[in-house]
Amino acid sequence: MKTQLFFTLTLLSLLAFGCTSEVVQPKTSAHPELWIGTEDGLLRPDVTCGTPIFVDLVDATNTVMGNVEVLNDNKNIYFLVTMNHGWLLQGAKIFAGNGLNIPKGNSGNIQLEEFPFQWAHSRMTGLTTYIIDKNALPSCPDVVLFAQAAQVNMWGNPVTTRELWGAGSTVLNGQSFNYCIGNCGVSQATPDAPNI
Repeated sequence: MKTQLFFTLTLLSLLAFGCTSEVVQPKTSAHPELWIGTEDGLLRPDVTCGTPIFVDLVDATNTVMGNVEVLNDNKNIYFLVTMNHGWLLQGAKIFAGNGLNIPKGNSGNIQLEEFPFQWAHSRMTGLTTYIIDKNALPSCPDVVLFAQAAQVNMWGNPVTTRELWGAGSTVLNGQSFNYCIGNCGVSQATPDAPNI
């Protein structure tokens, strides 16, 4: 009887607190908008411009913990994050722009708290999409993507955590990669199929 009551209460609490919706605002209004397409899935644009790139998410030992697909449409750059089995995102911080403008402290290390795009997930997730307005960015921005990930126990509490970077060139105490925004050309009409 106690076991049944425990499972019923656990199920009710998951239903009550498991379905939340969140709004993301940029850190300051001087930066382009960042928003989450969805917390539990990948949101893709209807039309992709150019060729997407894939970037590994690696820890300090360069162990691959997940990956990011980066692509764009006419308006936005999409970062589609997929974590490896057993790992969940706790949050992410993104810089996109001229690499000379990556926030640095007096020690010369990257200052993550100064990144224009920051997100802490209220519910950890293995799949998510971050979306940035591309119009305020150079045509080939340098991107620094920092993420915090965790493995959790059966109660959802983190038991192991890792700091991850979008793999690329070493920049100060982190890594950065380059993404060239694809052009969206004029769509060409395709001929109608013959009626047979």
